[in-house]
This record gives sequence, structure tokens and C-alpha cells, in this order.
Amino acid sequence: MLSFSRTTRCISSLRMRNPKTNHQVNITPLQMYSVSAKEESCPLDRVDPDNKATAKPFNALPGPGGIYNIPFIGFLFHLKPFGNHTIEQMHRLLDEMVREYGSIFKVQLNVPGIVISDPKDIATVLRSEGKYPFRPNLEIFDVYYKRSNKPANLSTLQGPEWWKLRAPIQRMLMRPKQLSQYLPMMNAVADDFVEVLTKDTDFIKSQTTEEAFMAYFAESAGQAFFNKRLGFLDKVQSEETKNMQKATLDLFEILFSSAVGGSNAFRFYRSKDYRKFEWAANYLHQMSKKYVTEAKESLDTKKESGQLESEEPNMLRTLLQDLTVDDAALIMDGLYTAAVDSSAAGLQIILYTLAKHPDKQEILREEITSVLSNDDKDVTQEHLDKMPYLKACLKEVYRSRGLIPLGPSRVLPEDVVIGGYHVPAKTLVFIYTGMACHDDNLFENPEEFVPERWLRQNKRDENGQGGRTSKGNQDNSWAVLPFGMGKRGCPGRRLFEQELYLIVAKLLQKTTVGLSDESRDTEFEYRLFWKPSNPLKFTFTPDVEERSF
Repeated sequence: MLSFSRTTRCISSLRMRNPKTNHQVNITPLQMYSVSAKEESCPLDRVDPDNKATAKPFNALPGPGGIYNIPFIGFLFHLKPFGNHTIEQMHRLLDEMVREYGSIFKVQLNVPGIVISDPKDIATVLRSEGKYPFRPNLEIFDVYYKRSNKPANLSTLQGPEWWKLRAPIQRMLMRPKQLSQYLPMMNAVADDFVEVLTKDTDFIKSQTTEEAFMAYFAESAGQAFFNKRLGFLDKVQSEETKNMQKATLDLFEILFSSAVGGSNAFRFYRSKDYRKFEWAANYLHQMSKKYVTEAKESLDTKKESGQLESEEPNMLRTLLQDLTVDDAALIMDGLYTAAVDSSAAGLQIILYTLAKHPDKQEILREEITSVLSNDDKDVTQEHLDKMPYLKACLKEVYRSRGLIPLGPSRVLPEDVVIGGYHVPAKTLVFIYTGMACHDDNLFENPEEFVPERWLRQNKRDENGQGGRTSKGNQDNSWAVLPFGMGKRGCPGRRLFEQELYLIVAKLLQKTTVGLSDESRDTEFEYRLFWKPSNPLKFTFTPDVEERSF
């Protein structure tokens, strides 16, 4: 249960400032999932904006009143001990509010904000985000960059400075054909991971499931972003590798703690938690700079000796053609930090869901083994193209469970009509897709795990039934946004999905994934990403034996 003081602290724990307008907003944990966003082109003609002449005024929006409208502290009255909810289960409070107030409503922060949940309104907001979408940062990041006088990394920059670093990787990370060039090196990492999961007892027993999954994604990220194996899957890890894993865990622990009111003392002095955060951020950037520098030296040596292969997939080489080592390090620091923890959380949710639905897991295994023969050591793009059920399973996990509790947030640069209401510029907009993903107007049997709904051959019939929607021509494409959407979406989405396709295919090619008894009914909670309330323990059953951790 949250204490009064902790709940009070959480309300003022997030702050944003637009460098152009100097507009500042203190915000609650409702905002936090703006970091995990999805990048793809927005179909701008999906939704026609409402007529501004007939729009209702902003003050006509429904929403909590009375004590809940008190600036700064009003929102805490929804939470325990005053209300029925905790920050860790914020989605339940939002579900309750959507049922009471509808798909668009006001929440009182330092300035008024709104929550939207209708896919049409979500489309309107993401179409209106402007040239440089403004996404609020967690305040501890702003304090850290100000105190350290360090440049912000890709994840936390705003405006033209953000686009300067975003534009180069947009071209590389959003083209599937280009990313498929990384599959051979990613196969090697995935093979090593399956090997240690199924055979290395010491690796399994020495860490939690989350830590083991983080080790896999850290090793894969090192190969893609720094051109080297970092040693996370080695039997004996170096001190450098151990510190990188500790820094990643510490960073996200303090991010969550600071966001939900664990400590706000960092605003005034370098508190214990702040020093922990500072060490983690410094170390991760230091190692990113080191690896980028080493990679550049290696590339220069190969180029001078004529050994540089022009067709070799090499993200850093492309970046360093136009950027400095410092700028490339800022990009890779942001990508690495965002990728490892979020990807590990995603793999836990996916394997947990497949273990809870063994019938669907078996259908998926049959597809995988029909495409991959025993002689196929590497999974190729051609293989993945023949696995529609694999992709459907992941999409259904995104819908049914999600990877993050909340969607992206935006501060819109201009007035816009949303859901029939006039919303003025600089209004903070929270996007919540949890209710839409379980709306039976959009999805048939929304509480069931049905990957088949995403298969092309399962399109709607002439009565509008089947496939992705259940009634007429309702468009649900804006309801499932695990990576956000638009310019500010997650730049690593396609790489992340490629890693997931690869590791799930390799695991199910050789094992059956199950759950130990104590993990069968695990609750997931809000910890920046969806994470199990207690450590999950999976079982991986190979041909001849079962091993669990």
C-alpha cells in the first residue's frame, strides 16, 4: 500500500519543459510510457478531424471533480489509502475512469491534461504532433543532464537536436530488408542463449529470469550497435560486463522509484538514489563511448588495409560517415539502454502467454518446424516470411497483454479538435489503449488469446464478422500501439521484433515452454514496462529432459 507521503510525492515527480515555449508541466505516472513507442508512417487520411465550428469547449470535458481537481495533489486521492488503486496497477484506475467518463476526459495536474482511449482520437492526436513531437521526460533525466553538463541522449532530446540524431537511424532501423542483414550475427547470439537455457545449470541458477533475458538482449544489442560480442553469455563474465548489467538494472530501478515518488530529494541535492542513478547513467554512456571509439578504430584499420567489406552490415560505419564519435555514442547509448530492459520484459510476457496457451504454442511449433528443418542452423528472412502465425502470436500478445501499461504522451503544438472537444495547444495528452484492446466492438472475443484474428486468410466476411474487427468496418489499427506511432515512435521496433521472432522460433524449434507451479497465475504490474509481480520461473523441455529456472 502506498503511504500518504509517498503518494503525495509521486504527483510532482515528473516535469516537462518545452525549450521553445518554456512551458512546464508537472505530471503523474500516467505519462511514463512515452519511451516505448512504435515507428511507422501514420496513415493521415484514416480519420477526418471534427469540425471546429461545432466543437464543444475544453471546460465541457467530463472528468473527476471535487477534491480530485485540486492542483498538484488532487490525483493522489484516487490512490490508496484514499482510493482503491495503487500506482503499480494504474491501468485498473484508468479502466474505471473510462467506464465512468467515456473515451476522453480531463485529469487535473499542475495544468489540465486529458486522457484519450478511442482509436479515432488517438489517430487525431498522433496526426497532430507536429514536426518535432514533444514527449515529456522524467524529471530525474533533466536534473542529471543539467548537473553533469552532459549532452542528452537520443531518448531524452527534444526539437531539432532530437531530429539531428533520430534522422540517421530512421533510415537504417525502419527498413526490414536492411535489418535482415543482421540476422546471421543475431543467429549466433540466439544459438548461444538457447544453449545456456537448456544446458547450462550454473547460468540458470545464478540469476533471475529477467536477468537472463537481459543478458541475451544485451549481447545481441552489443553485436548490432557496437560491432562486438560483449560477453554477457560467457560462463565467466568480465567486471565490465557485470557492471553494465548492474548499471542497466539500477537505472530503471531508480527511474521507476523517482517517477512514483520513491524519492524526490534528487531535486535539491545528490541523494543516495540520485547517486545510484548518476553512476548508472555515467557508466552506460562511458561504455557506449568506449565501444564506439574502438569500433571506429577497427573500421579505420580495415579501410586502410583494404579489408573493409562494403556489403557488411554495419550500423556504426554508416553513422560515422556523417556524425562525430560523440554523436554516434549518444545514439547508441540511447538505443542500448532502451532496448535491453524493455526487450527482456517483452520476452517474459510473450513466453508467459504462450505457456498459458499450450494449444496455440503447439500450432506455432508446428509452423516453425515445418519451415525449419533439423539441418537449418540459421533462421533467414525467407524462413521468417513463411511464419505468419509467429507474427500473429506476437501481435496478439501486444493486444491481449501489451508490453507497456500506458501508451505515448504528447504535448500538442496547436489547437485541435479531439472527440468533439476543442483542445488548446500545449495541453498534455495521455494515450491509453488498454480499454480499446479489449473492446468487443473492435475485437471478437477480446478476452481470449486468438492469434488467428491477425492472419490474412481470416479477414472479415461479407457481414463484417471475423478477422480483426467484429462489427462493421470499425478500424482497430490505432488500438494496438505497443511501440507508439509516428515520428517519435520507438526507432528500434523492427530490430526488437526481429530479435523476438528469432529467439521464439529457435526456442520452440527445440523445446516446449512451460511454467512452474508457482508462476502459473502471476500478476503483472506497472514497473515502467509490464513486469511480473514475482519472478517468473519457466520450464524448457527439450527432446529428452526438462530444465527450469
